[in-house]
Amino acid sequence: MNTELTATATTTKMNKDLTTTEQNLLNELNYKAKLILNLERVFKDKKVPVNTKSLYTFSTAELETVQEIWTGEKAL
Repeated sequence: MNTELTATATTTKMNKDLTTTEQNLLNELNYKAKLILNLERVFKDKKVPVNTKSLYTFSTAELETVQEIWTGEKAL
């Protein structure tokens, strides 16, 4: 499945087998997963000891804030 990044979130080309609601949920989950993977990399690169499993309890907005604080960049 092809994915493209936009300024606000990750969007996936519409899967004809999914409803709009299911596709939106998939897009949101993919975006949150991308944020978590990015933060895990940032913490590893900076040698910051973090229980990265705790990131999964954060909301998307909280993950975006953490990313902005640690990287100085807003999430895509």
